[in-house]
Amino acid sequence: AEHRFGPDEVVHIKYANPISDIYGASPLQVAQIALDTDLRSINWNRNFLKKGGWPAGALKTPNPVDAPGLKRLRADLRKSVNRGADSAGQFLILTNGLDFAKIALTPKEMDWLDARRMSRDEILAIYGVPFSVAGLFSTEQTTARSAGVVQQVKNFYLFTVFPKMEKLV
Repeated sequence: AEHRFGPDEVVHIKYANPISDIYGASPLQVAQIALDTDLRSINWNRNFLKKGGWPAGALKTPNPVDAPGLKRLRADLRKSVNRGADSAGQFLILTNGLDFAKIALTPKEMDWLDARRMSRDEILAIYGVPFSVAGLFSTEQTTARSAGVVQQVKNFYLFTVFPKMEKLV
């Protein structure tokens, strides 16, 4: 069912928008690129683990390979390495002049976890949420760390929560 709101029923809270002086942008709109990047990296990693990755390389040979030989090679590869996470760290034994040529980056080379951390940090910054408020703590258990956490929580209220509440009021 459609419901129309009257002008007195709508509160338009404008946030800064670098593209438009008239229309604001919500924090979610600003964070959209970071959110998309994070979602894509999650999907990439899930598919990598589920399907055993992508072709990390190619097998080359100067010798001609006939159709039955190619079929047998594909079957051998399927049995030995294309089994998802179960095939991680296994070796190929190359015979008959076969040579392996790397053609893809490994997850380590892609630095997947670092990309996820960067997306997380960007999203937290857009919403003005300090690490400690998000439950992200350092491994150091010191008094200075505890004092820093208290200050981060105070700053979160002073510079994020209270200004948003004032804007709503």
